[in-house]
Order: sequence, then structure tokens, then C-alpha cells
Amino acid sequence: VVVVDDDHIEPSNLSRQLLFRPEHVGQSKVAVAARTLHALNSDFTVRVMEERLPKSMGQAEPALWGREFWANLDGVCNGLDNLQARLFIDEHVRMYKKPLIDSGTLGMMGSGDTFIPGRTITFVEVSERSPPEEELIPSCTLRNFPSTQRHCISWARDIFLEEFDSVPGDANRLLLDVDAYIGGVRLERAQSALCLLEASTSLARARAEEEGATRARDVLLQLAIAFVHEHFCRSIAHLTAAFPEGCTKGRDERPFWSGAHRFPRPSRAAHRHLVP
Repeated sequence: VVVVDDDHIEPSNLSRQLLFRPEHVGQSKVAVAARTLHALNSDFTVRVMEERLPKSMGQAEPALWGREFWANLDGVCNGLDNLQARLFIDEHVRMYKKPLIDSGTLGMMGSGDTFIPGRTITFVEVSERSPPEEELIPSCTLRNFPSTQRHCISWARDIFLEEFDSVPGDANRLLLDVDAYIGGVRLERAQSALCLLEASTSLARARAEEEGATRARDVLLQLAIAFVHEHFCRSIAHLTAAFPEGCTKGRDERPFWSGAHRFPRPSRAAHRHLVP
């Protein structure tokens, strides 16, 4: 199996696959994948290519992406969220008549299709019917690398919906019927501990308001400080610890923090604005 990727493991990758663990954050995706697969089956052979897929045939280096590379493959399986890279793969599998299993995510959407040259439609035909790429934002971009005003607005909207819709909704369902709520959480296998904790937090807010405005104000102030610390301090510190300033990626050691990936710094004083 030939595995191609020039990226490194980020915290947001851990929940979407089975090969990476928290201790692998910051390491090469393909190198870790190869080691994990070999540990599972010592007879499994993996060829690692820590390379970035070109965006077009004109940018492809013949020594890497020439006829010899494609001719030695029995088929191709994608796991990409970049449309240009998926189109590059599609163009070559059609040229060399290789079957393609394509899967990818973008925003909250996911897709999976099988394409066989001469027997099915092609990926490019499917992509022409899909929403334009600019209308969708990968969730990992919103979580770790927002770089435009649109990214920041989408991030804030998601946080708003979580804080003022999803979590209060869980609290209301818990108040309405505790047994049914807990049973539903178990049935859905949906992070029961986290759901119950968030619902209990909302319940604490409601009870605090009943006890008096002063108590409610103190509780809400503590929650606000915790919220700011989580989103503007702790999460950023965790990301920069995994990918420190000046770190590189890929065989050519390109700077990790470059272009849209701007090095973030934790806010150490944001919560002071909330303290009377």
C-alpha cells in the first residue's frame, strides 16, 4: 500500500480515524499510519510518500507522479477535503484506467463514492453537481486555523448555537424526563458524560437564577471566565505546544505557520474585562 500525505497530525484529526493517538500529535501522518499498520499486521507493507498532491497535472513532477507511479497501482482510495487534489486524482485514474474509492469531508458534509473507468460516471461529473467549495468550510479550519472574516463569523455562529441552543435544549430535556434523557444518551452512544456535564451546567444556571440575582451573577461570571479561558487561552496553548513557532512540515521542511496558517498567541488578559 502506498500512502501519500505531507501533513502532520493535529488534535482535531484524532476523532476522525483509528490510527493516531494523542501522543502522535505533531508527527507525520503517513509515518505514524505506516507504523500503526505494521504493528497491527507485520506482513502488511506500506510505502510512505511524505509529499503534497499537486493541484493540477501541470504542477506534477514527472519523477513523482509519472506513468511509473500510476501503472504500479491496482486502485486508488482517497481521503481528501481539497477539491483540487481530488480532481487531480480523478484525472489520472481516468487516464490510467484505475478504480477509485473517493471519500472526503467539507464542513459538516461527507461523501463516499466508487468510480470504475468505463462503467460508472466520473468524480468530476459528481463534483459538478455538488455545492461550490467556497460555500463550505472544513471543520478543522474553523477549529484551529480561521484566517478570514468568514471563518471567524462561522466559528462564532457555531459556538453561539452550541451555547444557546444545543446545551439549553439538553438541559430542558433532562428537566422534562431524566430517565428518558439518560436512556436516549446511552442509546445514541453520544458522549454521554460530556452531554450530561453540559446539561448539568445549564441546570445550575437556572437554579442559580432562582436563588437570587446575586448568586446567578456570580455563577454566570465564573462560566464566562471559563468560556473565555477555554476558547482564547487553553485551546490555543494546546495547539501551539503541538506546533511551536518555527516548526516545519514535509520532506522539504516548509514552515508550518505560513500563509493562512498564522501563529496564534493565547490571550492572557481577556478574562480581566469580565471582572468587576
